[in-house]
Amino acid sequence: YETNRFGSWDLVLIDLMTGAETPLTRGQGDNTNASWSPDGQSIVFQSNRANRLGEAKWQIYRMDMVTRETTQVSNGFTVDTNPIYANESNQLVYDTYGALDTSTGGINTSGIPQLAIMDDTGNNNRILTSASDNAEGPSWSPSDRYLAYSVDINGLSQVQVYDVRTGEKIQITDN
Repeated sequence: YETNRFGSWDLVLIDLMTGAETPLTRGQGDNTNASWSPDGQSIVFQSNRANRLGEAKWQIYRMDMVTRETTQVSNGFTVDTNPIYANESNQLVYDTYGALDTSTGGINTSGIPQLAIMDDTGNNNRILTSASDNAEGPSWSPSDRYLAYSVDINGLSQVQVYDVRTGEKIQITDN
């Protein structure tokens, strides 16, 4: 779980049998929105810890739950948040800000989230939506083939599904 009782937002592991708590992050910026890997061997989370230049920018990190080694996964150029592991692989879906806008070919400087996926090593990164979609809140289907998420269409929130294999987008609701 996440708590701010140590001064910043940190992740804490709790043993449900004994109630024993183990802080996973402490004093390294804010750390939130953790997601377990399918095999339970690692978690991914977002953190705004300072980079080597002293900048605090939201990035995605992976922690090995055996060694507690933490590795930055996202590229450091964009603001990346809310990583979610796929059900049966090491793929992550996440929100990105400042990425290449696939609809215009330029950089998204609007502050509007786009969805992207990558491996938990930071490889095979690709943007799934355009900035005009204002996409957020993704959820994997049980087979990991589809992502359901919210988009803004004419000022109304709609549910859209993205086929990860084909790239096809299907609008589910029509308010």
